[in-house]
Amino acid sequence: MIDKKRGNTMKKALLAVLVLCLFSSCFIEEKKKSFGPQDVAIPGGAGVYSIGRMDHDTVYNAVCWKDGVKYNLVGSDPCDIYYDGQDVYILGWIWENNKTRIKYWKNGISHDVTDGTNNAYPGAFFFVGTDMYICGYETINNVSFAKYWKNGVEVTLSDGTTDEYADSIYVSGSDVYVCGSQISTVNFAIWNAKYWKNGVGTVLSNGTTMDVASKITGLGTDVYIAGTVNNKAVYWLNGAMTTLSTYNGGVTDMFISGTDIYISGNEYKSSMEPVEIAKYWLNGTAHALTDGSYDAMAKSIFINGSNVYIAGSSDNDNNAFYWLNGTKTVIGDGSQNSYIKKTIVVQ
Repeated sequence: MIDKKRGNTMKKALLAVLVLCLFSSCFIEEKKKSFGPQDVAIPGGAGVYSIGRMDHDTVYNAVCWKDGVKYNLVGSDPCDIYYDGQDVYILGWIWENNKTRIKYWKNGISHDVTDGTNNAYPGAFFFVGTDMYICGYETINNVSFAKYWKNGVEVTLSDGTTDEYADSIYVSGSDVYVCGSQISTVNFAIWNAKYWKNGVGTVLSNGTTMDVASKITGLGTDVYIAGTVNNKAVYWLNGAMTTLSTYNGGVTDMFISGTDIYISGNEYKSSMEPVEIAKYWLNGTAHALTDGSYDAMAKSIFINGSNVYIAGSSDNDNNAFYWLNGTKTVIGDGSQNSYIKKTIVVQ
């Protein structure tokens, strides 16, 4: 259930596969090309939208489901989705000409963010009015640079002294927040959770394990960051860390609804039973979605009124599915292995 590997750096961190599987779902298992025949227009309007992929042998196909109906996208893997009331935006990447490049789809029609000169992978996007912010990373001369793009204009966050990655982005007024991770220059098995505010970086973790800041968002003047530290699911509120999991685990997504903080991820069944249980935390209280008899993960979380939608994956079901208030809803048709990365609801 590993969802991303970061190109050349994975050679430096093979002992930390467990932590890597908890990182943002947009980064890839390995370089695989897409096989979709062509982009297909995605209708807007009310409904349940899920993005993910279908696997065919050694290749991926990016797809979007609306109310269970599948729409193919020319791409390898999508990672984020947004609806502005009129248009459907999906962020992802494509493997082509031996390179990966970032792209987004607007109503199913693709647009390139990077040109394919270097390998590049997206983390997430954020919209403010008509402005579109996309974060991710680009590998140049074997060094990965954390970046974001505002309406296609690139902003580099890294100085090139070590590998850095951008997983999530949040904008409040004139402030641009990006979170992700930084590789130690001394020990490649050490990753530091990190965030940037207006380009200025701050390290969040203690620099002794493989840590990552996976998701960033805000509520009023408060800034929330969720991630993994010392193999535990955690979140930070204005820099102060709270540990969520008792056993090894990690975070995939976060959603604020009113004053409630929802965080999705997974946790081992126990210290002696390394089976991943899909979970979400509501204001710090854990809610299990699976029983620990097989590996499973909660990939994203979305709140619509009193309804909790959680995109999922598990080792005992190769069909795309999500949970609605804890009840599993399967949308894959069983013809190929399929997986959901994120589910949102539009009213």
